[in-house]
Amino acid sequence: MAYIVPRAVLVLLGWAVTCGLIVTALPDTDAAVFLFAGISWAFTGVACFGYIRRLRREFDRAQSRIIGSEPDPTF
Repeated sequence: MAYIVPRAVLVLLGWAVTCGLIVTALPDTDAAVFLFAGISWAFTGVACFGYIRRLRREFDRAQSRIIGSEPDPTF
């Protein structure tokens, strides 16, 4: 949970800012636009933070090889 919660908050803040900008620019906006914005932010968050997690795992694996410890078998 310590990994997911801060990233979920960032995605929700991004969605809130996007919705605020949409309401400011287009006051008569349909609810489907906000739904589309939320889905876009959700997919973006999953892709971005999944990529960051993969980079972190690869970095940790490379560090374990340098140090000489055994690699984690879960990778």
